[in-house]
Amino acid sequence: MKRILLVLLSLVFVSNAVLAQEEIFLTLTKTPTNLAELPTNVTVITHEEIESKHVETLGELLAQEMGVFYKTNGTAGDMPTIFMRGAANSARTLVLIDGRRVNDGSSGAANFTAISTLMIERIEIIRGAGSAVYGTGAFGGVINIITKTAKAKSPDANVGFSYGSDKTLNPYTAVQYYNDKAAVLLAGSAYQTEGYRKNSDYKGTNLLFNGALNLTDKQSISLSANSYDSDFGYPGSTIWLDPGRRKDHNEYIKADYNLNFDDKKLRLSIYHSDSSSYNDSTNLQDYGLGLIDYGDHSKTFNKTEGVQADFIWNSFLFGAESVNELYNTQNTIDGGITSGKLNVDKNRNTTAVYSQWNGVLGKFRIIPSIRYDYNSVYGGVFTPSISAVFNISQYFKLSANGGKVWRSPSFNDLYSQWGGNPNLKPEEGISGDIGFEFTTNKISAAVTSYYIDSDNLIISNANTNYIPENIDKAKQYGVEFGAGVIITKWLNINLNYTYLNAENNSKDYDGKILQYSPKHTINSYLNIKPLNNLTLSAVVSYKDKYYEDSGNTVENNGFAILDLNVHYKATDTLSFWIKGFNIANADYQIVNGYPMPGTTVYTGVDFKFWK
Repeated sequence: MKRILLVLLSLVFVSNAVLAQEEIFLTLTKTPTNLAELPTNVTVITHEEIESKHVETLGELLAQEMGVFYKTNGTAGDMPTIFMRGAANSARTLVLIDGRRVNDGSSGAANFTAISTLMIERIEIIRGAGSAVYGTGAFGGVINIITKTAKAKSPDANVGFSYGSDKTLNPYTAVQYYNDKAAVLLAGSAYQTEGYRKNSDYKGTNLLFNGALNLTDKQSISLSANSYDSDFGYPGSTIWLDPGRRKDHNEYIKADYNLNFDDKKLRLSIYHSDSSSYNDSTNLQDYGLGLIDYGDHSKTFNKTEGVQADFIWNSFLFGAESVNELYNTQNTIDGGITSGKLNVDKNRNTTAVYSQWNGVLGKFRIIPSIRYDYNSVYGGVFTPSISAVFNISQYFKLSANGGKVWRSPSFNDLYSQWGGNPNLKPEEGISGDIGFEFTTNKISAAVTSYYIDSDNLIISNANTNYIPENIDKAKQYGVEFGAGVIITKWLNINLNYTYLNAENNSKDYDGKILQYSPKHTINSYLNIKPLNNLTLSAVVSYKDKYYEDSGNTVENNGFAILDLNVHYKATDTLSFWIKGFNIANADYQIVNGYPMPGTTVYTGVDFKFWK
């Protein structure tokens, strides 16, 4: 253990997000605010970072951030999930795309394969309470994925592809048009692989459209749309073999009207999203009743429709939102675990109003917020919060955050064919943190301590016969630390470390550790630029041991993995790269029974057509 930590501490990297204090942040206040004036619990992953890391999936990119646990079965078709600050349920992390909620109604989770990293401009992260502005689900934090748009001084087109292990191919392209009146961007990618396990092949396509039109010098309209389709096999675990196939389809469309008058801004939005999944697996078991198919032969449909209005006047934000969710699931076989056909058809509506003041008092910035949600099933919920930042000097900053968080049960929690519980109550909690940051042009260091006290957390695993239950109490507390230094113009180093203690305080599991909550997590990055056009980088990630069940009977060993990356910019328009994942060929699992891939290597080329 000590050797691993020493290696990790020696491989440190300074990310642009740590030092780039001129970055603008939108998610916390819905208005452009300098990062230097915001709490230490916010992070930006820039476009340059996304491009330089050459990760295959969005989940892999987020896994390197402080306070984040990335849960995946390893295969391309798996639906990976993100936990933040020990909120060990994917539905407790709210995911937005361009400010629009994408957590689906069935599982409450976001599908991280439904948006390609090639289409992302930047990612903004709030670790901690976000319910006062965004409502249900922001227990552990908020992740806002901001997609690419057409810009002046950008290439008219960008094409490229990557190819690598397991016959993995990923061609992509983006074309754009921009002038003073209109901007249009269309991007697409097509990812396919044979997979590293039997029946883990995958094919997926992703299309993105972003357009904007200036009606007058004060009015504009914009339209964004995304479509995702996939067809893949899943092999099941080595413990419980459950091979099958699945098809997913996701699409959304969002239209915005913007009106700007000096210190007054109005945005009206309307959005619609559809998602569907088709599962077909066979798992024959004999428990004295003859062979019974315990596989999954089901169809699930989700539809979300919403309208939203945000009015900003000076430093005040006033907003209102109405969201309608529809859910349908069908089990297409008789017999088996469901003892007959299952057809659940449900819907619910949430209407909310919220307000926020982004106030500056000398060296203090104070951001109090309050939101009221009325859910058609669970009634009304108030979620107040407050953030405060004190800029001691040009280099030092203190900050604090506190707020109430809540989450309504997902449709699967309530009505799943595997055993839903319609008597579940919403989860509730109090989340807070205190942070300190020191920043210069060359050095940056930040430390944030946090605490979450939760009631009625929903737990579902073998200990509950996979029936969701509300447990009495839980608390998570810990420390997040990030530090970096620019040693020379050709050498950058950075390290982030998370300490987490996530305790289950319920009657049956008092003193146990919450699922998927490693006590120690370290991510480190070394970036070397020996030549102007050549960049070499190494990433080491370490996770301590953790448990996969409430009773702490299934323990997953800690692991460390090493990734290497080489990027060569031949000209202003042409670049080449090669990346190796898990170079040391570590034998590890993130989910018990699902071995992760060994060493994999990918290479790619990118070409830009400039105006």
